[in-house]
Amino acid sequence: MAAGYGTLEASFSQVGNQIIDDPNGPWIYATVPSINGVAIYDTRTLTLVKTFFSGSTPDGLGLSADSKTLYIANSGSNFLGVYNTTTGTSLPALQIAVKPNRVEAGLNNRLYVLGEGKITQVDATTGATIGNQAGAWDGEIALNPSKTTLVFGNTGLSPGRIDKYDISTSTMTTTGGFDFGGNDRALSMSHNGSVVTFASAGTPYSIQVFRTSDLVQLGQFNLGGPPAFIAWSPDDSEVYVRTVYVNTIYVFDPTTYLLTKSFEGPSNVRDMVVDATGKHLFFTTDNGIMSYAVPEPASLGLIGLASLALMGRRRRR
Repeated sequence: MAAGYGTLEASFSQVGNQIIDDPNGPWIYATVPSINGVAIYDTRTLTLVKTFFSGSTPDGLGLSADSKTLYIANSGSNFLGVYNTTTGTSLPALQIAVKPNRVEAGLNNRLYVLGEGKITQVDATTGATIGNQAGAWDGEIALNPSKTTLVFGNTGLSPGRIDKYDISTSTMTTTGGFDFGGNDRALSMSHNGSVVTFASAGTPYSIQVFRTSDLVQLGQFNLGGPPAFIAWSPDDSEVYVRTVYVNTIYVFDPTTYLLTKSFEGPSNVRDMVVDATGKHLFFTTDNGIMSYAVPEPASLGLIGLASLALMGRRRRR
């Protein structure tokens, strides 16, 4: 019998940092610094598939657009781990110019690496720095689906800062940005790339919603405490939010900005993500990795689920 909505359905011993979903298949990836590696989970069976070594103190993760290559930001070194998700094998690591915290894959074999106070463009084959760099503090980066826009939001600073860049070529160009809020903690982009959310931990406690194209504020999700983590459902119909001090998971409608439901989640959360079916909300926590049951989005019916199952059979781990 399926677990009830908002209930714990699986837990694992690995203590992870960043956790991401594969939008093209039934896989969840999480960096696990204690083993200097990455853990892979199958969302169809809610089981651990494998762990593999990636490098010193892995932190951020980034998938190529076709989900065939996983990049790992090994923050304890100047290396990016590289993993072939089709064959289930590690490829030679890329030596780069900075110690990375976050990594995202862009157009034309370019990677965007956040680390050491800058955003660096990296050749995904050689690791060489290409194009120009952009100044940035610690924080998060997000790319739109067409990989032509990058949005950066800092974390833990006051005031907060959000910046937008045109990355359609190897020359990153600033196209907008401003100071905002304070002690900000999380940046997230909807799957369709139309909006970005930025969590301000300063009062009044809220998550601001900005249109990606011009960073105009469209609305906000109001909370009773400082927000810490944000996760979107695959069809962008729901936004899951956790605050800093309580375990409650708040669920918002991004079209009305209204709270629709809530449930008790895990403690000591580090990151969270919804899987590609929209049925499982995964958390990395100080106590391990956990999955909670959440509704299936309306846009992913039996055909969508069957497609994900087929992709899983075609691709080996």
